[in-house]
Amino acid sequence: MMNPDNIYENLKTLCAVPGISGSASEKLTADKICSMLSEMKYFIQNPQNLYKIKVEGDPLGRYSIAGLVELGQGMTDTVILTGHYDVVGTEEYGKLRDIAFDIEAITERVAELSLDEYSKKDYESGEWIFGRGTADMKYGLSLCMELIRHYSEDGDAPELKGNLLFLAVAAEETNSEGMLASIPFLNRLAEEKGLRYTAYLLTEPFFTEDPEGDPNKYIHFGSCGKVMPVFMSVGDPSHAGEPFLGFDPGLITAGIHLKLHMNPELCDESCGEITPPPVCLKMKDMKESYSVTTPLYSFAYYSKNTMDLDPTSLMEKLRRIAGEAMDEAIELLETRAKRYEEIYGEKPECKHYTTEVMTYKELIDELRSDYEKNKAADGDKFDIEEPESALAGYSKKLMEEGFEIQDAAAMTVRRAIEMLPEKRPMVVVGFIPPFYPDKHIDETFREDERLLMASEDTMKYAAEEFGISLKRKEWFAGISDLCYTGFSNERELGELFDNLTGFGSIYDFPDEELKTLHIPGIIMGAWGKDIHKHTERLHRDYNFRVLPQLYCNLIEKLMIKRNN
Repeated sequence: MMNPDNIYENLKTLCAVPGISGSASEKLTADKICSMLSEMKYFIQNPQNLYKIKVEGDPLGRYSIAGLVELGQGMTDTVILTGHYDVVGTEEYGKLRDIAFDIEAITERVAELSLDEYSKKDYESGEWIFGRGTADMKYGLSLCMELIRHYSEDGDAPELKGNLLFLAVAAEETNSEGMLASIPFLNRLAEEKGLRYTAYLLTEPFFTEDPEGDPNKYIHFGSCGKVMPVFMSVGDPSHAGEPFLGFDPGLITAGIHLKLHMNPELCDESCGEITPPPVCLKMKDMKESYSVTTPLYSFAYYSKNTMDLDPTSLMEKLRRIAGEAMDEAIELLETRAKRYEEIYGEKPECKHYTTEVMTYKELIDELRSDYEKNKAADGDKFDIEEPESALAGYSKKLMEEGFEIQDAAAMTVRRAIEMLPEKRPMVVVGFIPPFYPDKHIDETFREDERLLMASEDTMKYAAEEFGISLKRKEWFAGISDLCYTGFSNERELGELFDNLTGFGSIYDFPDEELKTLHIPGIIMGAWGKDIHKHTERLHRDYNFRVLPQLYCNLIEKLMIKRNN
């Protein structure tokens, strides 16, 4: 029988170590997990089965942790129990920020902060544990750790015909650097040990559809992917006293924003479910200091969830949006110049512009063409660096200076435009990191079908044993590391990678490694609420009494009766 007290103690210990994503404290959490695992009887006896998976080139020295529990000689089938150990920051906790990681203290005092009607009701019920990382997602790792202890140590635990692989990954809340670094490790481990990964069980918390009245719990059989379209608008600077002699790129960026941000027509739909609409994550001009000159550059990038990504079709839509926005910006400029004349009887001097939209790949192709022409003309005297190499070096330099990868990628687009021999107003459309492929269970694969059957059995078990409605959902909308458990050779993503700024220089996507990896996966995690808010919380009874037994049922259905 799984011990809920052990899970709670794991949770309290893990939450107490901050592990804020993108900070040095992430490594502290990794160190604590390693320490906790090394104290388990199995790993005391088998220390060689504990692994640190470094995020190569990471200035914070972050790493993911894996622990392989081999439960019998010659076993190949391996179930992965996984989650991420990083959490978001605690600014929203205000005066209680110092105790946000102390789950007992913050649970007692959270009512000192503003609570909405739902969180207040949950607080007063005494049925919820509050604190940063409780739901997202240190509970999930706490459960995984107790599961491997249970099956490797408890005398009354059923014998599993296979192996369990614990995997705690870094940096999921930023760019999933931890999972990306784990992909080649998983391939190497499978080859070295002769393993066959039969299931990837991710303990991310699920989202309720109604914070007050949704009685259901959920298993997700897929995870939405994500792309990050970026638009770099180029204007024509002018003195503020002569605005009609220039072209403000912010007009284009604003038009793109109105057409793209939260637009339901740009949602993806599959299996009767719908992604959230795209949202803008950053929008700004690129002036570095104050002057009475209008900006030359303006950019915005967006988060776009996907269910069945077709980069060619998506790029066509993005180009159309950019073109329409630039058309309208030019029309607005001309209309306001005419209106100025109507009001004041003085015709302003005004430039005329034409719309131009190109993809990032087309921009690079133009730079390459100019480079080759100049090289041919100048012969041995030509000593200019190739544009691709120059841009890669520029991106790396920005990262070394501490820029976020998204800003470094956007600034690289600007640098590419600066390399054009002729500067002109335009919009360049591309993508910036990160990229998450959408991933869904594929019943045409034997292992996927087996996981599906075991999951359906667990849904029945939840109803019969606990009176719980555990429902199937096709897509997890929050984006997750499940996206990195395989990659179809049949997917045509050249348009994406050709236009992904920083690809191969500051952003490595292991597409070839992923093509050799196919792990069926589901997301079955905690019942929590308000992740990333100061009212983040975790339900006591479901997560400590019910969910551990659901996991035991799922694992045993996958691994007890077969190994062929």
